[in-house]
Amino acid sequence: MADNYIQGTVSPTLPLKPWHLAVRDIFWMFSPGDIPDGLDFTDGKLTLTDEVLFRETLSTEIGYEGDLDKMLEGLELLLQCGDEFLHFSTEKCHDDTYYLYAEDGLGDTDLAFLQWIIKEMPPQIEWISCEFAFYCSKLRPDEFGGGAWFITRQETETMFTGSWLSEQKVKLREQSRVGEKP
Repeated sequence: MADNYIQGTVSPTLPLKPWHLAVRDIFWMFSPGDIPDGLDFTDGKLTLTDEVLFRETLSTEIGYEGDLDKMLEGLELLLQCGDEFLHFSTEKCHDDTYYLYAEDGLGDTDLAFLQWIIKEMPPQIEWISCEFAFYCSKLRPDEFGGGAWFITRQETETMFTGSWLSEQKVKLREQSRVGEKP
């Protein structure tokens, strides 16, 4: 049996706010679909049903006592991604920025998290990128690859090596057909 992995890094380092980390931490604590006490998530909308209870959960579980509106905005966005986990870990740098990385997967929730973050970054941070690798514990065809995300405030571009290789094969076949005689 083989084990498959995805690892990735985000560039540049980012001046994350406390609510960015709180969203990540609370999302990590509760599996998707398991909403913390004091909240309700129905039909894609997050509702604060008991502020005192939810603030107590935040304070007790992750030590967060900051901006509740910003934190709820980010949490709702991630919950709308469905039953998928957030994979980013952070490491604080010497200049009060954070290095983001993923050691065990990446998905739509992670992309949504980065889109949410860049909209709150200072204007001099014009983009966020993420490069990632797929790899396997056994050397087998189709078990390796990677990709990249390029995120601005207006749009997101994604690419995967498998898709790119498929496009190159199609392009070569089309070029070969053009050179064929009827």
